[in-house]
Order: sequence, then C-alpha cells, then structure tokens
Amino acid sequence: EIRATLRAAREMFGNRRIWCVFQPHQLARTQHLFDQFAASFGDANRVFIAGIYTAREQTTELAATVGLQLAATIQQNGIDSRYVPELGTIVAHLEAHLEPADVLVTMGAGDIWKVADAFARRLSRYRQTG
Repeated sequence: EIRATLRAAREMFGNRRIWCVFQPHQLARTQHLFDQFAASFGDANRVFIAGIYTAREQTTELAATVGLQLAATIQQNGIDSRYVPELGTIVAHLEAHLEPADVLVTMGAGDIWKVADAFARRLSRYRQTG
C-alpha cells in the first residue's frame, strides 16, 4: 500500500518533491514487516518516520529503536529519511521546509491524521495573514 500510494503520487506529480510522513502500526507488525516497509519508499524524496502507534502494546524503548532503525534503513536505500517521534516536531519541520510545489503524503495508523490537520490549519492561517 505504501509503495502503490507513493508510485501513484510520483506518476501524478512527476518531478515534484514528495514528502512522506509514515506512522507504523504496532511494534510487532513493524518488526515482522520491517524489510518490506524499508523498501516501500522509493518514490519519495524525503520520509519522516513518526513514533510507532503501539495501540494495545506497551510503549517501550524498543519502539523508538525500531523507528530509528527503519529510518536508517530507508536512508541507506538512498531516500532522505529520519525518525521524528513527536508529531508536533514533524509539523514544525514541514512548515519550515516545504516548498509551494512540494507534495505531502501522510499515511499510517493512529493519530497521524493530526499532522495533515495541523499543517493545513497553519497553512490556512498563513494564507489569511499573508
């Protein structure tokens, strides 16, 4: 699904920069599908791995370690990637670095929708104040 979504974005938007913010769902699932996840971001230019949405699992340091490893593996695959566990930090980074022609794709489980929502609200306020 990640690969298909980013491939569709690449086909639709051509050479525009594609930023992807991804929140993995559950630590055990992320570990089990780690290699598939790491290989799925080839059509993105920049990837943020948000903190793993642990749902029923206990939040542990292991979740942060796996998130860091996932971002590092994506980086090794040639895609600018970083692990940023706090959604607010991601929004602030997007606000500072996204260019008008860039494409933002958010996907994943849990509360990742808050990134798109907060960014859209900030963008709306910026447009109103000029």
